[in-house]
Amino acid sequence: MDAQAAVADKKELGMGELYVFIPLSLLSFAVLSLLCALGISHEGSFVALYTLGMTVFAALAMALIALLVFLTNGEVRASGVGAAVASVSRGYLMMLPFMLLALFAELALGWQAALVFTQAGIMVCGGWSASEVARGGSGKLRHLVVPIGGSFLFSILWMALSWAAQRGA
Repeated sequence: MDAQAAVADKKELGMGELYVFIPLSLLSFAVLSLLCALGISHEGSFVALYTLGMTVFAALAMALIALLVFLTNGEVRASGVGAAVASVSRGYLMMLPFMLLALFAELALGWQAALVFTQAGIMVCGGWSASEVARGGSGKLRHLVVPIGGSFLFSILWMALSWAAQRGA
């Protein structure tokens, strides 16, 4: 494949956007993790470990959701794994406003609501990812279940891990 064809493929799949969307999504999760950690403990090593661990967990969950979208959706699979990654990463870009709201709530209002903003954000991102899958030409209801169901499981696991961290702190 020549260089022009590779560039065309990247533009068609939105791969250039991934270099912005994925880091912004992960930055949002890192800030939300930091706020959650500070709500549990102010001990430095706990905060660092929780923030890093939950950010890595978010990256793995997003990758798993993209893999499941790729494996369960023939139309996305025909476009390549980049199409699944692009759909999920576009959806999870919506974590950014939830991170900003959590920062405002924490810093301006003194609320410790980062966990709630994280859960709501994950579910909205699941719906947005599903709409991205549908927008890509796969509007079948069964194909929307994977990003939404995956995000629901991601949200539940995030809560469970946060609960376990709080119990162990």
